[in-house]
Amino acid sequence: MLWEIFVAFLRGNRFVILDIPLLVESKIWAKFLRHLVVVNCSPSVQLSRLMERNNYSMEEAKIRVDSQFPLSEKCKLATKIIHNDGSIENTKKQAQDFYEELEKSWSLNLYEIGFLTVSISFVFIKLAVAYL
Repeated sequence: MLWEIFVAFLRGNRFVILDIPLLVESKIWAKFLRHLVVVNCSPSVQLSRLMERNNYSMEEAKIRVDSQFPLSEKCKLATKIIHNDGSIENTKKQAQDFYEELEKSWSLNLYEIGFLTVSISFVFIKLAVAYL
């Protein structure tokens, strides 16, 4: 994943979007990100969708949801929350609005790029040494 992020920046991408469901639980990567986006919905909608998608009973769905880090806690850590209780069009609009916000606010920060480059280089050196 680090390599893909590095290559994306070398190619001139202004930002990279990572889809990592367990990011908040790991507590490692979050501190390196400028934004943490959480897609949130009500517990009843979450259960209903899980039951429909996975053909779960209510009890199975509750067990699955209860085994996860609560959405309410993820939302406390988020810099952006996309509300997903409504229509797919509404959710897409929120995502598009946030994308446009990112496009407008992006600025070249040489300090951050330098830090990222040094960090990634350090990781690759460490991996290379581990395999020798």
